[in-house]
Order: sequence, then structure tokens, then C-alpha cells
Amino acid sequence: MVSWKMLNIGQVSRNRYWGEAEEKPLRPGICSSTVLWDSGHVILVDPPREGEEMIRLLDSHTGLKAEQVDTVFVTHGHTDHFEGLGMFPHARWCCGIKEQDRLRALINDVGLDGMRLQGVEKRISPQIEVVGLPGHTVGSAGLLFDTDLGHMLIAGDAVMTQEHYAHQKGYFKSENQEASAKTIHWISEHADAVIPGHDNYFLTFAVKFIKKEIK
Repeated sequence: MVSWKMLNIGQVSRNRYWGEAEEKPLRPGICSSTVLWDSGHVILVDPPREGEEMIRLLDSHTGLKAEQVDTVFVTHGHTDHFEGLGMFPHARWCCGIKEQDRLRALINDVGLDGMRLQGVEKRISPQIEVVGLPGHTVGSAGLLFDTDLGHMLIAGDAVMTQEHYAHQKGYFKSENQEASAKTIHWISEHADAVIPGHDNYFLTFAVKFIKKEIK
């Protein structure tokens, strides 16, 4: 089994399911971030903080130093999910294969070398599978692996929050709402636990779909 620890429990800038309007942000949007240990690999998913704040977050939650992280996986091409990427210059930078070109361009835009990013199609390590999760972006991808909770999925913004999962809805900024709904339905059939892009993890059996299932 894969060991895991959340570094950061994210939050959305506004949540329609809390009765909040979507016209303007009400708080900073911060993504969830997780560290995985598999077969000697240390994998950081979606580094959420810039500069030394990222290093302090990693150390305070795991005791790890930046150079001990050998792989950084970015779930999709939105800057809030790779703000701390530059603090891991010695790590392998990865994403889903269909998001590679988009992310390379965005990484170049923030002054880093986007060509270092590698699109991964199947596995990022022996026990961790890369799975496509289209909807929020075309090439969004997550990581699926076995834990003591069962099959766990790091979903990125394919599942924004537990409420979005229950309603089978993508975030209002998602590129394709129909694809988002289908992806959430797929997740419900393949994952026992989910780490959303901007919320704490939850067990899928405990969350009932509010709308009729999407086939």
C-alpha cells in the first residue's frame, strides 16, 4: 500500500453550495496538496505555496526537506496548483500526458523551464496509477492508489469539494460541465476515498449523490 499525508487542506474562493454568489471571490482560493510514499519514491502532488513558505509547509507536516522529494505531480494547468514547483529543482516534474503542452507553456510563463515537465500516461511509480479526469480541463489527471481506506484518488479540481461531488458538478470555471459530471460518476465507481482539489478528503460511500446519476 501507498502511504499518504495531506500537506494542505484547500478551500474555494466561493462555493455555490454554501449559498455564495460566484461573481466575485470571498476568500483566497488554495489547493489541497498531498505527499505520497511508494517503493522509495517521495511524491508531492500540487505544491500550493510559493518560495520558503512551501519549504516550511513541507517540513512542518512531514519533516521532509525539498531535496528528498523526487517527483512533483501537477494535476492540471492552473497556476494555484503549481505555485511551489520552482522550490523542487532536483525533482522530476510530471502531469497527465494530455495536459503536458498546456502546463509546459504555463510553467514557462512563470519563469521556469516548462520543458522539464514530463507527461505520464500510466504509472508515476510502481503502485500509483495516473488516470485521466477530463472536465475541469481537457487534460486534468489524478493519481489512484491503494491505502488502508481502499482505493484512494487524488482528484485535483475534477472534484472541487465534497459538495461538488455530491451534486455531480464541476466548478463554475470548469471547461466542460458534461465531462465533469461523467468523470465524477466514474470516480464514484472506482474510488473509495477522494482527495478533492480544494477540500479535505472524504469517503465516497458516505456521500450520496443529490441528483440522478449520469450514465
